[in-house]
Amino acid sequence: GCLSCPGLKVPVERGNFAEITGLDIHGEEVTLVGEGLEAACFQHELDHLNGVTITKYISTLKRDMYRRKSLKYRKQIGRIDEQDNQQGRIHQH
Repeated sequence: GCLSCPGLKVPVERGNFAEITGLDIHGEEVTLVGEGLEAACFQHELDHLNGVTITKYISTLKRDMYRRKSLKYRKQIGRIDEQDNQQGRIHQH
């Protein structure tokens, strides 16, 4: 699962090991190594940095079903209204 796609559970195969390198707040290089769940988390977050959500890992049919269900739910809780949808203000991938 992912907080970006509430309610959607998608099995995604991830490597059991990940090594990432970046810069800390002082501009110094830092390397992190993760195994197991930590490695999966690193890979998941790197997907986000690359603009990928877990919806990439499901079929087009399931993706469309999830989007419709999500849109319906957001309308029900007042997060969007039909006018927003009709005017194209609802971004659907």
